[in-house]
Amino acid sequence: MTELSRSEVRGIWFVTARRYMQEHGFGDEWFEALAARLDQRYKGVFLAPDSAEWYPERALQQALGAMHAVMAEGRDDAFVDVMEECTILGINQFFRLLMRLGSPALVLRKAPAMWNHIRRGAGSVAVEANDAGAELRFTEFPYFRDPNYRLLTVGVTRALVTVCGRPRPQIAVTSFDWDRLTVKVTFA
Repeated sequence: MTELSRSEVRGIWFVTARRYMQEHGFGDEWFEALAARLDQRYKGVFLAPDSAEWYPERALQQALGAMHAVMAEGRDDAFVDVMEECTILGINQFFRLLMRLGSPALVLRKAPAMWNHIRRGAGSVAVEANDAGAELRFTEFPYFRDPNYRLLTVGVTRALVTVCGRPRPQIAVTSFDWDRLTVKVTFA
């Protein structure tokens, strides 16, 4: 197997996940259950993240797996809901107001810039969007074989549309491979 391309995720992701858990009544036992599923070297990333720090993609991959197993109890639909709610929580009030002024197509066209704000290293995003929907194509990101990354993408995309003040869109993963993913969004 070839080595995965270097990819890092900004610590704000972990800070937001912790905040979500705290605001939704997940106590210390939940944090401990999640931390128990992480490699020793990544426990600190989840338990005491720094929002400005860059962390290895593997830390996020393990955190997603732990959240899917513990918080969502292995249910994909519940995990997508958690990812959507975490994303909405992570978008500050100022940007939420700006996003409400735009259409879902306009906001989704900004997905490449959002990707680059939260990640560095591997991967890129291309978007085609119009008033009826959008297609997002993620390439050169070798983590899409992990189903949690596909579910994360659905949750984040759904959040971006609903933050615009629109009903939940229909989102379908139309294709994926180990390093690419295509998502079709149909606005309600």
